[in-house]
Amino acid sequence: MSRSKINMSDFELLLREQTIREWKDLDQIHPYDAHVSSRVMRTYHTHFGVPVGCQIGFWDDRKRATKPTLPSYLRHNIPSHLSRALSRLRLSSHNLNIEQLRQQQHRVPYELRICTKCNWHCLQDKEHVLLDCPSADSANLRVKHHQLFRSPPGSANRLRLLVRDFISQADTKGLALFVYECLECCA
Repeated sequence: MSRSKINMSDFELLLREQTIREWKDLDQIHPYDAHVSSRVMRTYHTHFGVPVGCQIGFWDDRKRATKPTLPSYLRHNIPSHLSRALSRLRLSSHNLNIEQLRQQQHRVPYELRICTKCNWHCLQDKEHVLLDCPSADSANLRVKHHQLFRSPPGSANRLRLLVRDFISQADTKGLALFVYECLECCA
């Protein structure tokens, strides 16, 4: 069985149209204000999605050709298990409590999907696991991958690193390895 190559231009065009169709109405809503059924999509759009924008005329057919693009990590030559880890994180298809406890037969309330790795009693979500969790395993991974946590050029002070900024950095392979190891740690 042979695999055919994906035409990235066609894939990107399809992705762009689907993104515009799904996110157009969510562009002005904060994830916490979104209806439960759209919270996952809105969270993705806020923290991981390519900024779609809300200026007048943004959704015009004329401007669609420049919006949104394929995430850069899909264009890099990194091992498939690392690329898969980044995709799983971005698409909320991961093993963190925020999603795992939502998908159970008896859904656990949102505010009770807390981290089992630390004693902070906060949600075990992407931001917590990647950036904040004080558990020994998570802290050791952040030390091991310290180069990912440097302040971006031009910023004198980075008190609060945002997930979107963190996931968009240039070291795609290092980031993918860190995400893979974090998800394995939480398994």
